[in-house]
Amino acid sequence: GREFNLLKNKFYKTQKNNQKETIGKYENLIEEVKSINEKEDWKNHSGRMKSIQIDFNNLSFIPRRLIKKFRNEFQRETNLYFHRLKTGYQKLNNDEEILYKKKVELINNITLEKAEDNFDIENYKKYWDQIDEIGVLNNLLTSKIINLFIKSVSKSIKTNTDLKDSKSSILFEIELYCLKSSSNDLQIKIDFHKKTIDGLQTEITQLENNLEFFSKSSNESPLLKEVTSKLNILTTNLFKLKERNQKLQSTKKNLINLNKEEEEEEEEEESNITNESV
Repeated sequence: GREFNLLKNKFYKTQKNNQKETIGKYENLIEEVKSINEKEDWKNHSGRMKSIQIDFNNLSFIPRRLIKKFRNEFQRETNLYFHRLKTGYQKLNNDEEILYKKKVELINNITLEKAEDNFDIENYKKYWDQIDEIGVLNNLLTSKIINLFIKSVSKSIKTNTDLKDSKSSILFEIELYCLKSSSNDLQIKIDFHKKTIDGLQTEITQLENNLEFFSKSSNESPLLKEVTSKLNILTTNLFKLKERNQKLQSTKKNLINLNKEEEEEEEEEESNITNESV
Protein backbone atom coordinates (compact mmCIF):
# COMPACT_ATOMS: atom_id res chain seq x y z
CA GLY A 1 0.00 0.00 0.00
CA ARG A 2 2.85 2.39 0.84
CA GLU A 3 4.53 1.70 -2.50
CA PHE A 4 1.21 2.23 -4.30
CA ASN A 5 0.66 5.59 -2.59
CA LEU A 6 4.18 6.73 -3.44
CA LEU A 7 3.64 5.84 -7.10
CA LYS A 8 0.24 7.52 -7.08
CA ASN A 9 1.64 10.74 -5.61
CA LYS A 10 4.48 10.69 -8.10
CA PHE A 11 2.00 10.20 -10.97
CA TYR A 12 -0.21 13.13 -9.95
CA LYS A 13 2.80 15.35 -9.31
CA THR A 14 4.05 14.57 -12.82
CA GLN A 15 0.57 15.25 -14.22
CA LYS A 16 0.43 18.59 -12.42
CA ASN A 17 3.86 19.61 -13.72
CA ASN A 18 2.95 18.53 -17.26
CA GLN A 19 -0.30 20.51 -17.14
CA LYS A 20 1.56 23.57 -15.85
CA GLU A 21 4.01 23.27 -18.73
CA THR A 22 1.17 22.82 -21.24
CA ILE A 23 -0.69 25.86 -19.88
CA GLY A 24 2.48 27.87 -20.41
CA LYS A 25 2.61 26.69 -24.03
CA TYR A 26 -1.01 27.76 -24.60
CA GLU A 27 -0.28 31.19 -23.13
CA ASN A 28 2.91 31.60 -25.21
CA LEU A 29 1.11 30.79 -28.47
CA ILE A 30 -1.68 33.27 -27.69
CA GLU A 31 0.87 35.97 -26.86
CA GLU A 32 2.72 35.26 -30.11
CA VAL A 33 -0.50 35.70 -32.12
CA LYS A 34 -1.21 39.00 -30.33
CA SER A 35 2.36 40.10 -31.04
CA ILE A 36 2.00 39.32 -34.76
CA ASN A 37 -1.24 41.33 -34.93
CA GLU A 38 0.66 44.34 -33.56
CA LYS A 39 3.57 44.11 -36.01
CA GLU A 40 3.97 46.55 -38.89
CA ASP A 41 4.71 43.64 -41.26
CA TRP A 42 1.89 41.44 -39.89
CA LYS A 43 0.93 40.33 -43.42
CA ASN A 44 4.26 38.50 -43.79
CA HIS A 45 3.47 36.08 -40.95
CA SER A 46 0.56 34.11 -42.47
CA GLY A 47 2.69 30.94 -42.67
CA ARG A 48 3.64 31.18 -39.02
CA MET A 49 0.01 31.85 -38.05
CA LYS A 50 -1.05 28.62 -39.73
CA SER A 51 1.72 26.75 -37.92
CA ILE A 52 0.62 28.26 -34.61
CA GLN A 53 -2.93 27.00 -35.20
CA ILE A 54 -1.61 23.46 -35.74
CA ASP A 55 0.63 23.67 -32.66
CA PHE A 56 -2.27 25.00 -30.55
CA ASN A 57 -4.63 22.18 -31.59
CA ASN A 58 -1.96 19.54 -30.92
CA LEU A 59 -1.29 20.58 -27.33
CA SER A 60 -2.21 18.01 -24.69
CA PHE A 61 -5.06 18.00 -22.19
CA ILE A 62 -5.66 20.71 -19.58
CA PRO A 63 -8.81 21.31 -17.44
CA ARG A 64 -11.94 22.14 -19.46
CA ARG A 65 -12.36 25.53 -17.78
CA LEU A 66 -8.92 26.66 -18.92
CA ILE A 67 -9.04 25.20 -22.43
CA LYS A 68 -12.36 26.97 -23.06
CA LYS A 69 -10.88 30.30 -21.95
CA PHE A 70 -7.67 29.82 -23.99
CA ARG A 71 -9.54 28.62 -27.08
CA ASN A 72 -11.92 31.61 -27.09
CA GLU A 73 -9.04 34.06 -26.76
CA PHE A 74 -6.97 32.25 -29.39
CA GLN A 75 -9.82 32.13 -31.91
CA ARG A 76 -10.58 35.80 -31.38
CA GLU A 77 -6.98 36.79 -32.18
CA THR A 78 -6.50 34.40 -35.13
CA ASN A 79 -9.90 35.36 -36.59
CA LEU A 80 -8.85 39.00 -36.39
CA TYR A 81 -5.63 38.22 -38.28
CA PHE A 82 -7.24 36.25 -41.11
CA HIS A 83 -10.16 38.68 -41.38
CA ARG A 84 -7.65 41.48 -41.88
CA LEU A 85 -5.86 39.40 -44.50
CA LYS A 86 -9.11 38.66 -46.32
CA THR A 87 -10.44 42.23 -46.29
CA GLY A 88 -7.14 43.90 -47.21
CA TYR A 89 -6.87 45.68 -43.86
CA GLN A 90 -4.02 48.11 -43.40
CA LYS A 91 -2.73 49.46 -40.10
CA LEU A 92 -4.28 52.79 -39.24
CA ASN A 93 -2.61 55.85 -40.64
CA ASN A 94 -2.79 59.11 -38.70
CA ASP A 95 -5.97 60.33 -40.43
CA GLU A 96 -7.82 57.04 -39.86
CA GLU A 97 -6.73 56.93 -36.23
CA ILE A 98 -8.08 60.45 -35.67
CA LEU A 99 -11.41 59.56 -37.31
CA TYR A 100 -11.74 56.33 -35.34
CA LYS A 101 -11.01 58.04 -32.00
CA LYS A 102 -13.52 60.80 -32.77
CA LYS A 103 -16.25 58.26 -33.46
CA VAL A 104 -15.47 56.27 -30.31
CA GLU A 105 -15.38 59.45 -28.24
CA LEU A 106 -18.77 60.52 -29.60
CA ILE A 107 -20.26 57.11 -28.79
CA ASN A 108 -18.81 57.18 -25.27
CA ASN A 109 -19.81 60.75 -24.48
CA ILE A 110 -23.02 61.22 -26.40
CA THR A 111 -26.03 61.79 -24.16
CA LEU A 112 -28.61 59.44 -25.57
CA GLU A 113 -32.20 60.31 -24.81
CA LYS A 114 -33.47 58.36 -21.81
CA ALA A 115 -35.60 55.53 -23.12
CA GLU A 116 -38.14 56.15 -20.36
CA ASP A 117 -38.89 59.71 -21.51
CA ASN A 118 -40.78 59.96 -24.79
CA PHE A 119 -38.78 57.24 -26.50
CA ASP A 120 -38.20 57.97 -30.17
CA ILE A 121 -36.17 55.64 -32.35
CA GLU A 122 -35.50 58.47 -34.82
CA ASN A 123 -33.30 60.21 -32.24
CA TYR A 124 -30.95 57.22 -32.19
CA LYS A 125 -30.77 57.29 -35.97
CA LYS A 126 -29.80 60.97 -35.82
CA TYR A 127 -27.04 60.13 -33.33
CA TRP A 128 -25.72 57.53 -35.76
CA ASP A 129 -25.80 60.07 -38.61
CA GLN A 130 -23.57 62.35 -36.51
CA ILE A 131 -21.09 59.51 -36.02
CA ASP A 132 -21.24 58.46 -39.66
CA GLU A 133 -20.65 62.00 -40.94
CA ILE A 134 -17.27 62.20 -39.15
CA GLY A 135 -15.67 60.20 -41.99
CA VAL A 136 -15.22 56.86 -43.75
CA LEU A 137 -13.21 54.00 -42.21
CA ASN A 138 -12.27 50.54 -43.52
CA ASN A 139 -14.74 47.63 -43.20
CA LEU A 140 -13.21 46.19 -40.03
CA LEU A 141 -13.24 49.47 -38.11
CA THR A 142 -16.72 50.33 -39.39
CA SER A 143 -17.97 47.03 -37.95
CA LYS A 144 -16.38 47.84 -34.59
CA ILE A 145 -17.98 51.29 -34.51
CA ILE A 146 -21.41 49.86 -35.34
CA ASN A 147 -21.09 47.26 -32.57
CA LEU A 148 -20.03 49.89 -30.05
CA PHE A 149 -22.98 52.09 -30.97
CA ILE A 150 -25.50 49.22 -30.76
CA LYS A 151 -24.15 48.29 -27.30
CA SER A 152 -24.59 51.91 -26.23
CA VAL A 153 -28.18 51.96 -27.50
CA SER A 154 -28.87 48.63 -25.81
CA LYS A 155 -27.76 50.05 -22.46
CA SER A 156 -29.96 53.07 -22.98
CA ILE A 157 -33.17 51.09 -23.53
CA LYS A 158 -32.30 48.22 -21.18
CA THR A 159 -34.12 49.61 -18.13
CA ASN A 160 -37.28 50.65 -19.98
CA THR A 161 -40.00 48.27 -18.80
CA ASP A 162 -42.57 49.80 -21.17
CA LEU A 163 -40.75 48.53 -24.25
CA LYS A 164 -40.83 44.92 -23.00
CA ASP A 165 -40.60 42.45 -25.90
CA SER A 166 -40.10 45.19 -28.50
CA LYS A 167 -36.51 45.88 -27.37
CA SER A 168 -35.09 43.27 -29.72
CA SER A 169 -37.03 44.69 -32.68
CA ILE A 170 -35.93 48.23 -31.84
CA LEU A 171 -32.28 47.22 -31.69
CA PHE A 172 -32.61 45.39 -35.01
CA GLU A 173 -34.18 48.41 -36.71
CA ILE A 174 -31.42 50.70 -35.43
CA GLU A 175 -28.73 48.20 -36.43
CA LEU A 176 -30.27 47.86 -39.90
CA TYR A 177 -30.15 51.64 -40.22
CA CYS A 178 -26.44 51.63 -39.27
CA LEU A 179 -25.71 48.84 -41.77
CA LYS A 180 -27.51 50.49 -44.70
CA SER A 181 -24.26 51.66 -46.31
CA SER A 182 -22.05 48.65 -45.46
CA SER A 183 -22.46 45.76 -47.92
CA ASN A 184 -19.84 43.68 -46.09
CA ASP A 185 -21.57 43.91 -42.68
CA LEU A 186 -24.96 43.28 -44.24
CA GLN A 187 -23.69 40.02 -45.77
CA ILE A 188 -22.19 38.92 -42.45
CA LYS A 189 -25.57 39.46 -40.76
CA ILE A 190 -27.41 37.67 -43.58
CA ASP A 191 -25.11 34.64 -43.28
CA PHE A 192 -25.51 34.61 -39.48
CA HIS A 193 -29.31 34.71 -39.73
CA LYS A 194 -29.33 31.96 -42.36
CA LYS A 195 -27.31 29.71 -40.07
CA THR A 196 -29.63 30.43 -37.14
CA ILE A 197 -32.72 29.85 -39.29
CA ASP A 198 -31.38 26.47 -40.43
CA GLY A 199 -30.75 25.48 -36.80
CA LEU A 200 -34.25 26.52 -35.72
CA GLN A 201 -35.83 24.72 -38.66
CA THR A 202 -34.02 21.50 -37.74
CA GLU A 203 -35.14 21.78 -34.10
CA ILE A 204 -38.75 22.48 -35.12
CA THR A 205 -38.80 19.47 -37.45
CA GLN A 206 -37.50 17.28 -34.62
CA LEU A 207 -40.20 18.52 -32.23
CA GLU A 208 -42.91 18.00 -34.85
CA ASN A 209 -41.70 14.43 -35.28
CA ASN A 210 -41.82 13.96 -31.49
CA LEU A 211 -45.47 15.05 -31.42
CA GLU A 212 -46.37 12.02 -33.53
CA PHE A 213 -45.55 9.77 -30.58
CA PHE A 214 -48.34 11.27 -28.49
CA SER A 215 -51.78 9.73 -28.80
CA LYS A 216 -54.99 11.74 -28.88
CA SER A 217 -55.75 10.57 -25.37
CA SER A 218 -52.67 12.29 -24.01
CA ASN A 219 -53.76 15.89 -24.67
CA GLU A 220 -53.39 16.75 -20.99
CA SER A 221 -49.91 15.28 -20.75
CA PRO A 222 -47.46 17.78 -19.16
CA LEU A 223 -44.76 16.59 -21.57
CA LEU A 224 -47.03 17.19 -24.56
CA LYS A 225 -47.84 20.69 -23.30
CA GLU A 226 -44.14 21.43 -22.81
CA VAL A 227 -43.25 20.25 -26.34
CA THR A 228 -46.18 22.18 -27.87
CA SER A 229 -45.22 25.36 -25.98
CA LYS A 230 -41.59 25.10 -27.08
CA LEU A 231 -42.68 24.45 -30.66
CA ASN A 232 -44.83 27.59 -30.65
CA ILE A 233 -41.96 29.70 -29.29
CA LEU A 234 -39.48 28.36 -31.85
CA THR A 235 -41.95 28.86 -34.70
CA THR A 236 -42.50 32.49 -33.65
CA ASN A 237 -38.73 33.07 -33.46
CA LEU A 238 -38.27 31.46 -36.88
CA PHE A 239 -40.88 33.77 -38.39
CA LYS A 240 -39.17 36.84 -36.88
CA LEU A 241 -35.74 35.78 -38.11
CA LYS A 242 -36.99 35.12 -41.64
CA GLU A 243 -38.68 38.51 -41.67
CA ARG A 244 -35.49 40.22 -40.48
CA ASN A 245 -33.35 38.37 -42.99
CA GLN A 246 -35.65 39.52 -45.80
CA LYS A 247 -35.15 43.11 -44.63
CA LEU A 248 -31.37 42.63 -44.58
CA GLN A 249 -31.39 41.15 -48.08
CA SER A 250 -33.64 43.92 -49.36
CA THR A 251 -31.33 46.58 -47.84
CA LYS A 252 -28.29 44.96 -49.44
CA LYS A 253 -30.03 44.76 -52.81
CA ASN A 254 -30.93 48.46 -52.62
CA LEU A 255 -27.33 49.31 -51.73
CA ILE A 256 -25.98 47.30 -54.67
CA ASN A 257 -28.44 49.01 -57.04
CA LEU A 258 -27.50 52.42 -55.64
CA ASN A 259 -23.78 51.74 -56.10
CA LYS A 260 -24.45 50.50 -59.63
CA GLU A 261 -26.37 53.66 -60.49
CA GLU A 262 -23.55 55.83 -59.12
CA GLU A 263 -21.00 53.92 -61.19
CA GLU A 264 -23.10 54.33 -64.34
CA GLU A 265 -23.45 58.07 -63.67
CA GLU A 266 -19.68 58.39 -63.22
CA GLU A 267 -19.05 56.48 -66.45
CA GLU A 268 -21.54 58.69 -68.27
CA GLU A 269 -19.89 61.84 -66.94
CA GLU A 270 -16.45 60.58 -68.00
CA SER A 271 -17.83 59.75 -71.44
CA ASN A 272 -19.34 63.24 -71.82
CA ILE A 273 -16.05 64.87 -70.78
CA THR A 274 -14.17 62.75 -73.35
CA ASN A 275 -16.62 63.63 -76.13
CA GLU A 276 -16.40 67.35 -75.30
CA SER A 277 -12.61 67.14 -75.44
CA VAL A 278 -12.78 65.53 -78.90
